[in-house]
Amino acid sequence: MLNYKQIFGSLVLVLTFNICLIGQNPYELNLKKDLILFGGGALGQVTTIILSAEIDDFTDQEIGLLNSNNINRFDRRATGFYSLRSLEYSDVLLTGSYFFPALFLANKKSRDGFLEIGVLGMEAFLLNATLTSLTKISVQRTRPLAYNPNVPMDKRKSKSAKFSFFSGHTSAVSVLSFFSAKVYSDYFPDSKWKPVVWTTAAIIPAATAYFRVKGGKHFPTDVIMGYAFGAVVGYVIPQIHKKKDKDQKVTFSILTGVDAVGVNLTW
Repeated sequence: MLNYKQIFGSLVLVLTFNICLIGQNPYELNLKKDLILFGGGALGQVTTIILSAEIDDFTDQEIGLLNSNNINRFDRRATGFYSLRSLEYSDVLLTGSYFFPALFLANKKSRDGFLEIGVLGMEAFLLNATLTSLTKISVQRTRPLAYNPNVPMDKRKSKSAKFSFFSGHTSAVSVLSFFSAKVYSDYFPDSKWKPVVWTTAAIIPAATAYFRVKGGKHFPTDVIMGYAFGAVVGYVIPQIHKKKDKDQKVTFSILTGVDAVGVNLTW
């Protein structure tokens, strides 16, 4: 027969609080929400291509009128930078960032939810790219290299030289870096690697920003804005797709056995 000590001891040993979400995927798709985000981003890209086609190159006269003294002191130094090697490095970082979301295929837990991760990643990337391009077209800030007499004239006069604000390379790397860090944190909230993941997510777009400035493509304020904007989009898109509390289920059961009585609570 059971005595009270056995019952009490069994309850202490078997009473467990297993934090267990029914369904490991922390995200859910919503047809209306995702059509707006994905469709809006895709349509926006087409719109920016059309609007960009209407912009002309700089004329010789316009280039001749550029004066770096008209630039604020914080940004002015960037007009003296022009490094093709730095631009190559920034391109490498941008290309590499495209593969960040694919890293979630390496783990079964995140691989099972890769459809949601893929959709969210595309939404974040398209939204960031569209808003970045629309800002460039609307502001038409002259790139630092256009002020630099040591830069080939064809690069100074090109239409691209009107699209300095804000940095597309920096915002793209930032959105993919912070998106990946956010997804990792949501899938593996107790991981000891989270500080490393977030630190890496912060450093890579910062390095991209540095190379874009050293390459003469952007002013410091361009890359600061690009960094911040990409980080916000990369964080917010997964956050607004997180499952709500209604997706969590609570189960309660009495466990019995030979010389043992217990309670199991799972939520």
